[in-house]
Amino acid sequence: MVPSFDCEVPQQGGRPETAKLNWRNWANLLAYIANITITYLSLTGIFGETNTNLSKKYQTVVTPAGWAFSIWGPIFIWEGVFAVAQMLPKHRSSPVAQLVTPWWSAACAFQVAWSAVFGAEFLLAACVCMLGILGSLLGLLLTADRARAPLSLSEYWLLRAPFSLHAGWVIAASAVNASVLADSWMCSAGTLLALAIVSLAVILAVVVLFVVASPKPDAIISFVAAWALGAIHAELGSATHLLDPSRFNFFAWDEVSLAGLRGAALVLSPGLSAPMVRFHVFEIWCFSFKFAVFSCFGTWLLGRKGLASLGLGLLAAGLRTCSSQDRKPPAAATAVEENPSTPLAA
Repeated sequence: MVPSFDCEVPQQGGRPETAKLNWRNWANLLAYIANITITYLSLTGIFGETNTNLSKKYQTVVTPAGWAFSIWGPIFIWEGVFAVAQMLPKHRSSPVAQLVTPWWSAACAFQVAWSAVFGAEFLLAACVCMLGILGSLLGLLLTADRARAPLSLSEYWLLRAPFSLHAGWVIAASAVNASVLADSWMCSAGTLLALAIVSLAVILAVVVLFVVASPKPDAIISFVAAWALGAIHAELGSATHLLDPSRFNFFAWDEVSLAGLRGAALVLSPGLSAPMVRFHVFEIWCFSFKFAVFSCFGTWLLGRKGLASLGLGLLAAGLRTCSSQDRKPPAAATAVEENPSTPLAA
């Protein structure tokens, strides 16, 4: 259950322009300023190594291609739009702007902490912070979706949608951080491969559970997760840094393992970016999950026989979960199909 941060949302009399700024509006703005300032400083190496250098040092089999990280530009710009828009008379007393403050502040605090500890290579602490960012963003989105009044189109795109973009990327980044931590501990190739496959399954599971089970459909999260998986597929196509003998904790990865992971990422990526009609997306995801697990299991069986039992466990769990839903779509899906004209932000 997601904790509730209830507050007295200011009741505005007359025109929206009469609403006054309150401490929540200022907290939202200051949290953004602190976050983007510390993030920028981290790019200069003030906390130690830069993110780019550490990404190359701890290259893993689920590290996305470099171009994928350009998504941070749109994330910070869009969240900057939120920070400004929620200060304007039209939106300053919006229930979304008021209710998300604790979650947004927590997400920014965790991200500031992550920038510092990751640069200093305190990677276990960085993983904890990344999970804190993810939990805060998912809590924020659920809180926004459960606001008493439906969101207007402008409220959705200015006050809620920016966080879907951020959350989708952090879902993938959490999996990468876990693999980076294992690599820094100089885990074996078998352990890293198992963790990579579990990471792909976790990315899929979190996106499916959030999008299908959330009160309202959210295409942005699934598209960003698809972007990340597509970048993982692209990076494994060349794997220049991964196969560099001079890199930290080097392993001569066999082609079967890399091809299996690359194929799984390729299958999952279009499955996540499918049209957002819940029932059909659920069917596509179930198929993608089954196919990906079969692909990964084949990789293990051919290249890492000692991991076959784990593959069987994942396969059984995936088939049991998906087959129970194949015959009967979720109730929410039926409602969406019966009323396809319902707007995304309603």
